[in-house]
Amino acid sequence: MPRVGAFVRAVLPGLRELIPTQLTMLIVVSVLSLYRWKVARTYEAEARLLDISGGEVQFWLPAGLIAAVLLRWAPGRLKLPVQGLFHGLTAVLLIASGAEIAFFEFTGTRTDWDALNFLMGDLANVLPVAWSEVRPSEGIAALIGVLLCFAPMAIRVRTERWWGVALALPALGLIGYMIGGRAKLRGPLRELQPSLAEALYWDGLERLGDVTLPPDPADVAPRRVARVSDAQPNIVLVLLESVGWSATSFGGTRSTTPNLQRLAEGGLVSDQMYSVVPHTSKALVSTMCGDWPMLRTDIGEARPGGVPDRCLPSLLRDLGYSTGFFQTATDAFESRTNLIHEFGFQFFRARSSLVASPNAASFAEVNYFGLEDRAMLRPSVDWAKKQDQPFFAAHLTLATHHDYGTLPDWKYPAIPGVSGRELKYLNNVRYADDFVNRLVTAYADAGLADNTVFVVLGDHGEAFGEHGRFVHDMVIYDEGLHIPFAMWGAGVPKGVIEGARQQIDVLPTLVQLAGGALSGSVRGASLLGPAPTRDLRHSCWRSHRCLAERSPDGRKVIDMYDDGPMQLFNVRADRFEVHNLASTITDKDAERRRLRDWRATVNGRYDEMESRWVAGMQQPDSSPALHSWSTMDLVSCTTAQPWAVPGQSFWVECKWRPPEQIDASLRVQARFAGVTVSNRPLAGVWPTWKWRPGWTVEDSIPLRVPDDAAAGVMPIEVSWDGSDWFEVGSMEVVHDAVAKAE
Repeated sequence: MPRVGAFVRAVLPGLRELIPTQLTMLIVVSVLSLYRWKVARTYEAEARLLDISGGEVQFWLPAGLIAAVLLRWAPGRLKLPVQGLFHGLTAVLLIASGAEIAFFEFTGTRTDWDALNFLMGDLANVLPVAWSEVRPSEGIAALIGVLLCFAPMAIRVRTERWWGVALALPALGLIGYMIGGRAKLRGPLRELQPSLAEALYWDGLERLGDVTLPPDPADVAPRRVARVSDAQPNIVLVLLESVGWSATSFGGTRSTTPNLQRLAEGGLVSDQMYSVVPHTSKALVSTMCGDWPMLRTDIGEARPGGVPDRCLPSLLRDLGYSTGFFQTATDAFESRTNLIHEFGFQFFRARSSLVASPNAASFAEVNYFGLEDRAMLRPSVDWAKKQDQPFFAAHLTLATHHDYGTLPDWKYPAIPGVSGRELKYLNNVRYADDFVNRLVTAYADAGLADNTVFVVLGDHGEAFGEHGRFVHDMVIYDEGLHIPFAMWGAGVPKGVIEGARQQIDVLPTLVQLAGGALSGSVRGASLLGPAPTRDLRHSCWRSHRCLAERSPDGRKVIDMYDDGPMQLFNVRADRFEVHNLASTITDKDAERRRLRDWRATVNGRYDEMESRWVAGMQQPDSSPALHSWSTMDLVSCTTAQPWAVPGQSFWVECKWRPPEQIDASLRVQARFAGVTVSNRPLAGVWPTWKWRPGWTVEDSIPLRVPDDAAAGVMPIEVSWDGSDWFEVGSMEVVHDAVAKAE
């Protein structure tokens, strides 16, 4: 007993030092657990605090004890720094964990490595999205939380009677974890239960096992187009941002798209059109390239060689078309400028060039991304009027994107049974419908409608909690995948398109209408022909989270990975996916394996196509050089368009040839309208030290017309050493106020 007493007397002073650490741990666990409980009760009113708090206790209990041990035996001069480091890291993790719970509250899904990589990879553009959801009360709560993390440092325990508290706090935490931390929750709450650290740990393990499978040889056959008829109608395509089938007049009792419904009466409508991945950039790949997008979160398709094959704009250019893309959103988000260029568009106008236009002041900012859709009307028609050949004009709307900004000159009437954000969203769907009508009317007033095909479809749907999820990126249910589709105009028959279709079918359809025939790898099937017998496949935007397969008989199976058990719906009889029939699946492993093999094969095909692009991008060429530097020859240079407006991006296509082996990764400079840019050729995908001497490399140099550029013709110059500038062409800067076509 004397030994025990001596041990207690030696330990008790140290236990007193642990009081601030354990108190901080208790504060953090309490704050985060109560926040999780608050969110959980919006899904399930009977949710128990002990059930939802287990993840936080599981993380913070060992973290607090480890910190306490370090503090107890740290040298005297290091005790205060160690204590400050612990409380500082605790404050950071408290804010991060609170943001993770807020992310779930906003989307209905947990945070993962894809979400974090996306945030850190494009912080300037993603932060406004996150900031739009921050309420003043949440900012105040975060500040209070940080102060509470540091407050226990001021505690000075001077009596040994506090030793019981120092032992009781971790003991209570352990008991709480044993009672509530093991509970298995169902539905959305299963994603809410783990702590941020636990969720990222398991997500990371899942990604370590990521594999790719080699594609079928037929899937990598080069895609080509040949003219087989004299048909050359203009094509005007409108991709409706975040507009699902159920949000339109086609999908039920809503009267949100009367104009589109009226216009579509003269053409074809699909009531079974689906998105592949419910995310805009991926939907653009599906629509423009007629193929499944890369099933990874990053927009790898925007890199040189990133698209799976030749896309619709490139194919239509072979058939004699001019191509232009218009959007009111910023061109910087998700490398949209590069993505549009990889598709093969010659002309691109986005928010930056629209803001620089003289009439920009008359259009409102609709959200954190850009202007209202009407800002595209005049630029689109003006561009079309300038073309002396058939044209393909694609448009991406914006008003219906989160956070569904209120437009000052648009009425927002009440809709029975709808409130809050959904009410704003549906009224903005009405605005998008009005934009479509105005666009069609503008083309008709310009005398361009008679020989034009109009195509309107959604990029994906939008969710408002139907299955516990919101917005669209992770909505694998039909509120996120089922989209409207209508097509009318020159050469388009009238009727209803048979069978379940997907965005990948748009490319072969429009090539056929343009008088072309495809060969090589063709994923989709023309909407003008019979419905193919095939399964449709879908993926959430963030990888390793959810996949789905839809059979022609209406059977839809969903693999939720670790976020939940497999689901099965008969979407013909159960349109809203309410009755889960997964208990009838005889071999869930086989279903899961088939879906994951599809993802692995799709990504394997992208890897293979990129390898082929790298292998074929250099060709032996002995043509005389237009100009030579010490390290590089210029063989040719062209611009894809003869004019541009202030704020607009454009590209210069150059062919380079190194006379000798280069031992460094060099950069090329370009100069236009007084602005010099420096770029890594091929965006750094294939650095110059890998280039073969005597072989040419084709490269695109992105340039941007300054917002304050004066009207007139200006030279385009390039250099490899920053001094020996060579003029490769010129570009005319045209102000919108100057009607060049007139």
